[in-house]
Amino acid sequence: MTDRYCLACRDNPVTDTFTCSDCAAWYHYHLMHLPDLARDLDIEITRQGRKGGSGGDGGRSRNFDRPLEFNQAASDALGQLRVVLVSTCLTLALGQRLPADTIDAMVEWLIVNEGAVQLRPEAGDMMNGLDAAFKHGRRVIDNPPERVYLGNCGCGAELRADRGVGHVQCQGCGSTWMTQDVVDHRNQVARDQLLTIPEIAVLSGVPRGTLHSWAKRSGRLAQSGTDREQQELYRYGDVLDMKEQTKRKASA
Repeated sequence: MTDRYCLACRDNPVTDTFTCSDCAAWYHYHLMHLPDLARDLDIEITRQGRKGGSGGDGGRSRNFDRPLEFNQAASDALGQLRVVLVSTCLTLALGQRLPADTIDAMVEWLIVNEGAVQLRPEAGDMMNGLDAAFKHGRRVIDNPPERVYLGNCGCGAELRADRGVGHVQCQGCGSTWMTQDVVDHRNQVARDQLLTIPEIAVLSGVPRGTLHSWAKRSGRLAQSGTDREQQELYRYGDVLDMKEQTKRKASA
């Protein structure tokens, strides 16, 4: 009976490697999905400064593209991912030429060299470090900012509030509004606007994973162009309709 166990999970026995096949499979999964996660985090960081612009639909204006809350947590999570990738590349290099310090280049290099990871005594730390950074990034993406944009007051000021509150007071004129009334009006005005999946997720309350499923896997949500950064755009009203259909089916 072996007295050697995986240095990552500490549960599964190993013979000629330092980590088990299960942990190696998770490591590969994280590497394959890390570039998409990094792009989602980057969107969370940079979208604060994005306003207006033309989509890929013949120049249609995105006049509902408003600055959302800056996500410092996304910036920290992306930084954590980068640190883990740089550290892993340096550990595995052993005289090899290192890749460029972009996330895509480092991930590509690590995929090519991932077979060597299990043979290194640092394998447990490398796998657990990537696992922790990946999960942290996913938590940041899956939990939108608590204080969100609801709509506009009659005086023109933006109305923002914590999720779940029943009313909101305008910081401009002091008027008090019922949250649901503001959201309903905003949704009606914005039905024909083209937005990215991260923006739609924040505004509609539909989880980002569900939106990706509607758009990519089931094909129920049709793309309606791209913006200046070549991000896919979708009609906001289509999502609201699908959200309502899903609600009706669930209650039937």
